[in-house]
Amino acid sequence: MPSPLKLAYITSMATGGLAGFNYRELKELKRLGTEITLFVTKYVLGPYMAPEGVPTYRAASVSILSSQVTSFLSQPLKYLKLFSDSVSTRTTVDFLIANRWAKIMRERECEWIHCHWGDHKLYIGYYCHKLTGVPLSVTLHGYDLYANPNWKMLERSLKVCCQIITISEYNRKLLIDRFGKLGERVKVIRLSADLVPDPEKYKDKKYVLIVGGFQPRKGYDILLEAIKILDRDDIHLWVVGYDGPVNVRGMVKEYGLQDRVTVFGQVSDEVLNMLYAFCDIFTMPSRIGPDGVGEGLPVSLMEAMSWEKPIVATYHTGIPELVPDILVQENDAKGLAEGIARLADDPDLRKKMGKRNRGIIRDEYSNKNVKKLLDAFKVED
Repeated sequence: MPSPLKLAYITSMATGGLAGFNYRELKELKRLGTEITLFVTKYVLGPYMAPEGVPTYRAASVSILSSQVTSFLSQPLKYLKLFSDSVSTRTTVDFLIANRWAKIMRERECEWIHCHWGDHKLYIGYYCHKLTGVPLSVTLHGYDLYANPNWKMLERSLKVCCQIITISEYNRKLLIDRFGKLGERVKVIRLSADLVPDPEKYKDKKYVLIVGGFQPRKGYDILLEAIKILDRDDIHLWVVGYDGPVNVRGMVKEYGLQDRVTVFGQVSDEVLNMLYAFCDIFTMPSRIGPDGVGEGLPVSLMEAMSWEKPIVATYHTGIPELVPDILVQENDAKGLAEGIARLADDPDLRKKMGKRNRGIIRDEYSNKNVKKLLDAFKVED
């Protein structure tokens, strides 16, 4: 039986985690037995991170700079030649990153380098190939064929690729038109998509949203325990928040809730508004944290109420002044589960509470409060 391929996979997480197709591709490659080492030019947390067990290396400035001396001393003539090439092609940063990553590829005995996109990821892959002698391939997508940041370097890199792959016949023709015989080497390998087992069941799902930093006082452990208590395939939790001391992603795995919880992490206002719009229930199981710190009045509760969403929250600090119901005691996972289930099973109640909640925001939490603040900016006699 042949030994598994040791693959160096170069891509980016610039837009927040891996692109969905990258994530699916990595999962399937791993399932097929490939030993993957992931290299990312930019690292931003998002819904799709590296599959479990796949080591990930970033383009960290300190380690990149410190690796240059070692690389130079081990291959001085090659280093100087490639450095000179990088200056002439305006890819010096890519060269510096490649020196660090090539060292890791050697240590991990990588046998193949594959890059996604024919931009800086490929340029780095080019230098890694030159430094290690490991075969190189690339998948070209779209923008890299229309607005490539460095056409000269793209052509140079493609010439040393053992495999040039693109995702459509149209792209293949573009490459032939631009690069002639070089383009004729291109293979079309289409991207993959997960085939949803039963699209109908997703129409009946109820989506519960929480928005809050990953802090102990937000009660994420209690919420995940409630989702586990519910044990319902028709209830799915969406988690939005900036990173903090609570490892929410790790807790999801610990509770075995990967199929019932999606951790988005920090998202843009546009994405957040979509999640508010499409969720069915909003929850905020706030509590006094182990450091003795509690909430003021979570702004996300007001935002959700303005979107006509029903709420399941806790009797915590000022929350009862905003939310009439459904409220449960702090740290009460069973009560939280019951509140979520009550709303999930009663669409009329969700609608009724949502409309009432929007009215509360309109009447008591409008911009009129800013005028009250302005009026307070005066010294009283």
